Amino acid sequence: MHPILIVNLLFAALELFFVAPQLPQELIDARAGGSTDWFDYKVTIWSSFELVTLIASAFAWGGFPPAKIVAWMGFAGNFALSLVAMLSILRLAVKWRGYL
Repeated sequence: MHPILIVNLLFAALELFFVAPQLPQELIDARAGGSTDWFDYKVTIWSSFELVTLIASAFAWGGFPPAKIVAWMGFAGNFALSLVAMLSILRLAVKWRGYL
């Protein structure tokens, strides 16, 4: 369980570090009610997911059993997002292969 928690903690901390500058402006836009499209709030949604994963991983490290379930779900979500990103990059690389 500890390797999973280390990956969760590192991934969540890095994501929150890089996305934190964009978060205040997006929250201001959300409060203004300018858009109803979910994709406009992707930074807030992703940061919320990573924050829950970070907190659950910290509690799971301390041995809190329900937090282990949430930490595993966070790991699975990050794994799925990584696969989608990798497949998207590979698809673009194959698509652009003849043009580069």
